[in-house]
Amino acid sequence: MRQEDFVNWEGTFPPYWTSTLVWPISIISALRKINKQDMLLFLDIDKVLSIFYYFNREYKSIALQYVQSKNKFYCHFCLFYLKSLMNAIIDKSIRVFSGNCRFQGGRIFFKIKDIQEAEELFNKLDE
Repeated sequence: MRQEDFVNWEGTFPPYWTSTLVWPISIISALRKINKQDMLLFLDIDKVLSIFYYFNREYKSIALQYVQSKNKFYCHFCLFYLKSLMNAIIDKSIRVFSGNCRFQGGRIFFKIKDIQEAEELFNKLDE
């Protein structure tokens, strides 16, 4: 690789090589290389840092050194935590209560082995 292919680590985020930080740093670097720094206004640093903290709890004090607003940081963290918790509950519920069906893409699909089961299910649903 050429030296210019490497991304310079910026002081915006902690210097830890994690997926939650590498992607935003790559975006920052790319936008600066193509002279689109105005697009950086759309990058929510506190949200990125809250997700970094969610997956790396041992780095809380380090993440807090880089936040712009602690209130916003904690708000994003709580929302991400609740969203993850709700997804886990929904996923677990579907696995437990769907012995003969599965949930995918907002739809319920029934596990049907043959045409006779399909006809029985159709008649049951048609009633």
